[in-house]
Amino acid sequence: MIDSVKNIFSRIYNRREPLILSAVCVWMTCIALMGFSVSARASLICALITAIPVLFSALALKGNTAVHVGRLLLFLSSLAVCARGVYEKKTDFYLFVCAAVFMAVVGVYCARSLAEVEFGCDSRLIWIPLAVCAALYFAVFNSAVTVSRYLAYRAPAFDFGIFTQIFYSLKEHFLPLTTCERGYELSHSAVHLSPVFYLALPIYALFPRPETVQIIQALALALGVIPLWLTAKRLGISNKVSALFSAVYLFHPALMGGCMYDFHENSFLPVMILWTVYFAEKNKLIPAIIFTVLTCSVKEDAAVYIAFLGLFLLFSGRRKVLGATITGVALAYFVCACAYLDAQGLGIMTWRYTHVSSDGTLTGVIVTAIKEPFRVIKECFSADKFQFAVMMLLPLGLLPFFTKKISRYILFGGLVLVNLMPNWQYQYSLDFQYVFGPLTLLVYASLINYSELAPAVRRSLAAFACTACVLAASARMPSQANYIKYLDELSEEIEVLDEAMTYVPDDAPVAATSFLLAHLAERDVVYEIGNTYDISDKMDDIEYIVIDLRYTEWDALPAKYAKLGYIPVFRDDNVVCVMKKSK
Repeated sequence: MIDSVKNIFSRIYNRREPLILSAVCVWMTCIALMGFSVSARASLICALITAIPVLFSALALKGNTAVHVGRLLLFLSSLAVCARGVYEKKTDFYLFVCAAVFMAVVGVYCARSLAEVEFGCDSRLIWIPLAVCAALYFAVFNSAVTVSRYLAYRAPAFDFGIFTQIFYSLKEHFLPLTTCERGYELSHSAVHLSPVFYLALPIYALFPRPETVQIIQALALALGVIPLWLTAKRLGISNKVSALFSAVYLFHPALMGGCMYDFHENSFLPVMILWTVYFAEKNKLIPAIIFTVLTCSVKEDAAVYIAFLGLFLLFSGRRKVLGATITGVALAYFVCACAYLDAQGLGIMTWRYTHVSSDGTLTGVIVTAIKEPFRVIKECFSADKFQFAVMMLLPLGLLPFFTKKISRYILFGGLVLVNLMPNWQYQYSLDFQYVFGPLTLLVYASLINYSELAPAVRRSLAAFACTACVLAASARMPSQANYIKYLDELSEEIEVLDEAMTYVPDDAPVAATSFLLAHLAERDVVYEIGNTYDISDKMDDIEYIVIDLRYTEWDALPAKYAKLGYIPVFRDDNVVCVMKKSK
């Protein structure tokens, strides 16, 4: 009897780690479920159920298997608790950092066990389909959210109305003409030089709808997974970790957030840059130059990212000739594009750098950086910009920093020049398109550094990157998904607005307030009311006025346009007013 008792206590002692882990898992799972409004009793029951595999493994399995199962469940339950916390306080930056650090500690503890999870079949049959599924989920989710945003009349004229009219003009006239971008007809090429639109035009021509424009963006970003995977394999990274990096790329808060302000040409940057990276890693000069040119075709400043990539390849010694070549091509394109915009367009937007420029030009920025470097550093690390930089780097597991090779910090150039140096607040926000290019260079830096780290450090940082991305997604995706709910919650309002749009003929010149313009943008002449551009000289040509009455800032507009000779043809108070010019 005594021997039996001793054997029981000995067995419990030998299995103390998985037993302790099971208790912690119960606690973590219980508080996580209670945080999602599940009753205490139901939470406890569910938590106890999650502990069963650990308890079973502790008593029935031999060796380290029980510990591995316990650590896996600890990792998942801890992640659930942290995800619930950041979801509740989605705008609390410091809570997010604390949760990420906590998960980093848990990840380091669990990383070995997570790494030893093996499958009985070829790993490609597991990880490639998972990466494909992640890309499909990203494309479907972002398409659903952004299309719902448009259908719910929440997509503003700047910038979705502009790009809707541009694609319509490309289809009808083969030119990117727009009237709503600056309050008069001009080519979008006078504002930004973006020949890349012609690559997407066949898709829009097949399905000529504003929703197609949103879907094009989601597909373009998701396709970046292909060159990312190929580059990871080229660097000798396993299928498992290649799939993890694919998920980190797809669910990084910058990529998810950058979609939320509707379509932009920058959405083509990641896939173009990553293909350039892949062919550079293979030392294929001609394909690398082709994708260098394609990247530059996205926008005039896209050449900056290729220049930093080329400089890295040159000074790191990885691909000196190729690096020098694509740097030269990118800089030549940038100079020519700037000269074209200055001569034929509206010039490049150097006003975003006037606070760090000696004379208001890009050359002045370089002069300031040489003469007053600490001034530039100060501008780059204000409180808001520091938080932005942390949110860019944490979901990458801080991997871009894990190197002793100075040349690799050249890949930070896009982040510094495009996001941190300007005083334009949208450029250092995760919710706008300016993050796509810098993020891609940082992902490449992460891949290179990971490929050279010791196995133990690799596991820990990979787990950190994965959990930080999950936490960021937990904070942001639920609020993004609210746009899908709007289609049901605001169905009556949407029906009224849909009916109002039918009162405006397809070919009539029209002016509309911001959130209605995109629904009227598939025409040659459409202007925005209430923006910074004066359209008073266009009133003789405008046949219809469409006013959004959901927002009080436009309540006075019906009376204003009634004095100018417009009469209501459809009105629903507190929703919309459609007015036609009287003859």
